[in-house]
Amino acid sequence: MPRQKEGEAETLRFDVAKPLADYLSLLAKNSILGVTANDVARVLLINEVQRLIDSGYHAKDVPRIED
Repeated sequence: MPRQKEGEAETLRFDVAKPLADYLSLLAKNSILGVTANDVARVLLINEVQRLIDSGYHAKDVPRIED
């Protein structure tokens, strides 16, 4: 489970494409990731961000794209 300091939280709100929302709803009905599409999205987002943090992704150089 991702690490979170007790008492610290921030609310995020965002829109997703209908097919993604539908898939999150499908996962909510057919998996143990969460009861609602929002619950599932939260779990997936937190897990992916924690994976990026753990892998040191933020410390990697991103190549500059020249126009």
